[in-house]
Amino acid sequence: MSQTSALLKYQIHWEKAGVYVKLSGILNFEEAFMLFGQIASDPRYPKLNYRIYDMHEVVRIENTEACVHKQASISSASSNMIHAIRHKIAFVAEKNDQNRRLFHIYKESLRSPKLEAEMFSTLVEARRWIQNP
Repeated sequence: MSQTSALLKYQIHWEKAGVYVKLSGILNFEEAFMLFGQIASDPRYPKLNYRIYDMHEVVRIENTEACVHKQASISSASSNMIHAIRHKIAFVAEKNDQNRRLFHIYKESLRSPKLEAEMFSTLVEARRWIQNP
């Protein structure tokens, strides 16, 4: 399913055990929140084992550190309420300073023992990680 908003374009691909999201354009908190809401409101969401966010085509991230912390808190709350099993979140993006810093804040802000998050340079690495228990 392809979606376009004012700043962000994304495609959501539902897979057997998870969801793959390809993003392009400008990512900000509002866009990320709407995207997560769309995924979380789908009836398949409670059964997900993983989410992969492919951000290679994102040209700019306009999230502040506080916004990234909020996003992690929302993921944690959702996971604690809905998921009975571990849930992996893989971010595929260029490992530049900004992305590393924002990912570190996200990972440190997760407050659910059911959630695990990692950042990868390639989709192959991310898929390998989600397949390992």
